[in-house]
Amino acid sequence: MRAQQVAVDGARGDVVIDPDQAAIADLDRRQRLLAQDDAQARSEASLDAVTLDGVRVDLLANIGTPDESPRAREMGARGVGLFRTEFLFLERSTAPTEDEQTSAYREVRRRVRSASRHDPPARRRGRQANPVSAHGAGGEPVPWRSSTAARRQAARRVSDAAPGGDAGGVAGPVKVMAPMVADATDAATLLGLAEEARVQLETRGEAFAAVDLGVMLEIPSAILVGETYFGRLAFASLGTNDLLQYTLAVDRGNPALARYQDSLHPALLRLVREAIEASPRLRDRTIGLW
Repeated sequence: MRAQQVAVDGARGDVVIDPDQAAIADLDRRQRLLAQDDAQARSEASLDAVTLDGVRVDLLANIGTPDESPRAREMGARGVGLFRTEFLFLERSTAPTEDEQTSAYREVRRRVRSASRHDPPARRRGRQANPVSAHGAGGEPVPWRSSTAARRQAARRVSDAAPGGDAGGVAGPVKVMAPMVADATDAATLLGLAEEARVQLETRGEAFAAVDLGVMLEIPSAILVGETYFGRLAFASLGTNDLLQYTLAVDRGNPALARYQDSLHPALLRLVREAIEASPRLRDRTIGLW
């Protein structure tokens, strides 16, 4: 069996068996261009992000593991806007312990100012018949609304936000956001979990600080009835990918429906406008965009 040369283009996902000289030259050229783009991005990372009309934008990173924090800082992020805590729950059949979770969140806070998204506990992956069901990724229900594990998460997260509770002494706000909220009842469940956590911590005599609670607006109903619960929350974020999917009943993973996957679709923009118009009801009047 003769040895074969294999060229891999990680940017495109291409694998070339026994590439000729022209293919190798093309790969080398693209590698140099990528290196140049990366060098330019690094050189501009310390600059402020300002729009052409003079509005400064705080660039915050979207990360999935604590290890991504240094890279985000290196590339210009001023902090972490969304820490996707589901990385702790995936690929395992049981939920991580409270200590495992707390350790991960503290690691992020030690590296950058952070916010935390409240995600569902671990469970074996399953799918419903409708892959665009709005109450869970891939049709999977979101169990944080009634889960004991979620209550434990809430308690530890509130505790971790306590002044002096973090050995790293990190300053900066910590926010907890619930995904896939549909209406005021879901928002009340989130608030109830936080209150339960507060009572538990007081009972145990543990120091803690309140954290801001918010929701991800990715189901149309959450925006359409926002006036019924926005006043009880600190902030909200628009998850436009899922919001578009559920507004148009389009599975964004189906290429046959590509024509509907328009981020400027009038129906989506109308919902975004309604969310922004309702934002004064939020305590800090903040609507994020993801």
